Amino acid sequence: MLAGGEIMEGFGVEHVVGVFDARMVRIYRRIGSSPEVLGREGEGRAQISGGLWHFASEAKAQVAQKAGLSSEISRLWFDRALGSKSAQN
Repeated sequence: MLAGGEIMEGFGVEHVVGVFDARMVRIYRRIGSSPEVLGREGEGRAQISGGLWHFASEAKAQVAQKAGLSSEISRLWFDRALGSKSAQN
C-alpha cells in the first residue's frame, strides 16, 4: 500500500480502482487505507469487492508509520526506482 501511495503521488494519480476479497477490508482499515467500496458480489469469505482509493498524503503517512518506515525512506525508494518527481517534469 505504501509503494502504491508513492506511485500515485509520484505520477500525479488521484484515484485507483482495485478488486479485493472480504478479508482485506479489515486489513485496509487497520493500516489506514480503506477504499470507497463501489460494489460487492458473493457472501462471507467468498465475497469480492471493487473499491476506489483516493490519494491523501495523510493516509500515506499513516501507512508508512504502520509499516515502521519513514516517509523519507519511502520517497527515496520511489526516487531510486523510478526517478525523482522533479526529474519527471
